[in-house]
Amino acid sequence: MAKITKTKFIAALDGTGAILSQIAKKLNCSRQAVHEFIKRTPVVIPFVEHERERILDVMETGMINKAIEGDFKAQSFYLKTIGKSRGFTEKIETELTGGLDNKITFELVQPDVKKLDHKEPKQIEGEKECKK
Repeated sequence: MAKITKTKFIAALDGTGAILSQIAKKLNCSRQAVHEFIKRTPVVIPFVEHERERILDVMETGMINKAIEGDFKAQSFYLKTIGKSRGFTEKIETELTGGLDNKITFELVQPDVKKLDHKEPKQIEGEKECKK
C-alpha cells in the first residue's frame, strides 16, 4: 500500500462525494487508512467538506429538476425541507395552556393529494410574464 500524501488525497477526492470507501478505492488503500489520514492531517478537512458540498449541490440540482418536471414526490420533499419557512411542513407545533385536568382531543386529517390541482399557476394580474 502506497503512502497517502496530501496531494494524492486531494486529487482522489474529486467525484467521490467524500465517501471514504470511494477515496480509499482511488488511493488503493483501506477505508480505515483514509479515516486515519484525515484525523492526522486536519489541513485536508476543508477539501473534504468542499467535496461534500459539491456533491450535495449536484443532488439538490437533480432533485429540483425532477420537481420542475412535475415529479410530485420531489416537489413534496422540496417543500417540506426548503419550503418550511413558508409553512410547508408535516411537523405540528402546539402550545397548550391551562391545567392538566383539561381534556384535549386532536383529529389529524391528511389531504387527498389526488384531488389537488397540479396545473400551471395563472399569471397574477399586473405582474410581467417571466421568459424561460
